[in-house]
Amino acid sequence: MACPYWNLLIPRCTPKSDPVKIRKGIKPGRIVEINAYLPAGCAGLVGVQIYHRGHILAPADKGEWIIGDNRAWHWKLDWVIYGGGNYIALWGYNLDDSHDHTAELSISLVPRWSRA
Repeated sequence: MACPYWNLLIPRCTPKSDPVKIRKGIKPGRIVEINAYLPAGCAGLVGVQIYHRGHILAPADKGEWIIGDNRAWHWKLDWVIYGGGNYIALWGYNLDDSHDHTAELSISLVPRWSRA
């Protein structure tokens, strides 16, 4: 099981209306789990979203954000990725006017034909 892991650095004063957006390539397979961690100090001022191409994977709705303070989030899913040119997009905002924050994100990826 591949577990790509990324840190998303979100500069201070990054508004929700114009979040930081990065794209990371991902191989074909089946995403069976997503994990997100917002470290202590985020104080509910930091939010992240995770997409595969244009489809939001976590949280469940584009109007929602993963927020928290020293909190881990876990999602079980069964999202199949076919073909080449695939990527995961990470979006983040940071309303803290004093500190940058880093969200930690990982995805459990298995071959399409295996059972998780």
